[in-house]
Amino acid sequence: MPEPRITISSNPTTCLQRFEFPLNGQTFNAIGIT
Repeated sequence: MPEPRITISSNPTTCLQRFEFPLNGQTFNAIGIT
């Protein structure tokens, strides 16, 4: 299985972590705010 692409964006107020899982030609996005 291909490894999921993880992009981390840093903001002065919040830190957003976006996880993209390409499955069956579709992209599932899980966005978590820490």
